[in-house]
Amino acid sequence: MKLFHIINSLELGGAETLVSDLIIESSRKYNYDIDLIVLNGIDSPLYQKLDKIKDLKIHKLNNSLYSPKLLIQLYKLVKQADVIHFHLFPTLYWVVISHLLSNSKAKLIYTEHSTHNNRRGNFIFKVLDCIIYRRIDKIVCISKSTQVNLLNHLGDDFLVKSHIINNGVNLERIVSSVSYDRESLGLLENDVLLIQIASFREAKDQATVIKSLKYLPNNYKILFIGIGPLLEPSKELAMKEGVNDRIFFLGHRTDVEKYIKLSNIVIVSSKYEGFGIVAVEGMACKKPVIASNVTGLSEVVKGFGLLFEKGNSKELSDIILSLKEEKKYKELSDRCFERSTDFDISTVVEKYHQIYTK
Repeated sequence: MKLFHIINSLELGGAETLVSDLIIESSRKYNYDIDLIVLNGIDSPLYQKLDKIKDLKIHKLNNSLYSPKLLIQLYKLVKQADVIHFHLFPTLYWVVISHLLSNSKAKLIYTEHSTHNNRRGNFIFKVLDCIIYRRIDKIVCISKSTQVNLLNHLGDDFLVKSHIINNGVNLERIVSSVSYDRESLGLLENDVLLIQIASFREAKDQATVIKSLKYLPNNYKILFIGIGPLLEPSKELAMKEGVNDRIFFLGHRTDVEKYIKLSNIVIVSSKYEGFGIVAVEGMACKKPVIASNVTGLSEVVKGFGLLFEKGNSKELSDIILSLKEEKKYKELSDRCFERSTDFDISTVVEKYHQIYTK
């Protein structure tokens, strides 16, 4: 089977992590002939990691995500595939249009990663989306909330071609990973370290985490892993709030599990979220997870980790402080770890394999 994965980029994010783990695990488990197409071709640690896989062919198109040149480049490639598995917008539009123009016989599988996007609520985009999604053979939603919101946008006619497969993580790799040494960051023995792993963009909400530090003792500190357009504004906010000396901005990393294990508490602060793969990574590291109470994310965390009102930095700080009690901290950590076992990447790969072969 000639299988193509196509995505905007390989910068830090849940969709990008899923694609990486799917390729690594499926390469090991099944005899696929896999190509990866990355539209913008920007170098990243994830790209470097995948570039080491034997027999994986990576096409870096090196274009703006909205360049019409992408149609020409994809036109030449999609005809070679048996199955095309693609992710995110505008890859969604480019793949479907190039597939139509090239008269490709490949089956199209699209993974819907979010409960919300800027196209929804716009009548013109609703019409365009309905046309585009009708050309897709199978739509995989990463959570029940993702499916519900998609059907609210497109209509119930699309239920028959939609399917739910939760995201997954490589539990074996995460559990066996070893924490970094605290001394490498100049941390003291009594420092309580929080961590948030997310790109710095509108959907994420690092600002609430930064503001929560005002209500926490000085030995509470934060690691932020990620890059994006809101990174500099976040640094400016930290300066304004007077907490910049308690924050570490570490940029883009692929060894996040080592930093999670170094930390005490995992924070997932989002304005909206399709699933919350970072929450699962935190749980797999046996850390308590505190997340904003938004659909998609709450499906993963509720009943296992703790939830706070989106944007409420004071409530977040109160929940963080409640974990000073050792018994509560351990019980929450154990519950989170138990929950993580529901999301092993090997199970996810098997479910996608069933769709590919059908």
